[in-house]
Amino acid sequence: MPSHHFLFTYSVSPVNENLRSHRDSSDDMRRKIAKIKQVSWNKLTLVETAFIGEVYLIRGTTDDKRAEAQDDIYKVIEALLREHQAYAQVRVDIALMVDGLGECIEFCV
Repeated sequence: MPSHHFLFTYSVSPVNENLRSHRDSSDDMRRKIAKIKQVSWNKLTLVETAFIGEVYLIRGTTDDKRAEAQDDIYKVIEALLREHQAYAQVRVDIALMVDGLGECIEFCV
């Protein structure tokens, strides 16, 4: 299974900045994301909101591999938001670079 090195950084924001519960959830999720323990993911120590690692991509075309890499990261972050019931209160914006797959992939969970 071919592996590709990646770097992703993220920004966590409340869906509604005016609600304290959303701001608190945003702060809480920022800390929880930083503690993710995922196989082949490593949290950077000097950059608060960045991970490096490897993704294993099996799809054929570059566009398909880009979509697969995005899906892999999305699913991990989405599961964490759902586990902590913060999905409706928090927005996570992600910028993902995958070795050999071209330009930055930007998406939101």
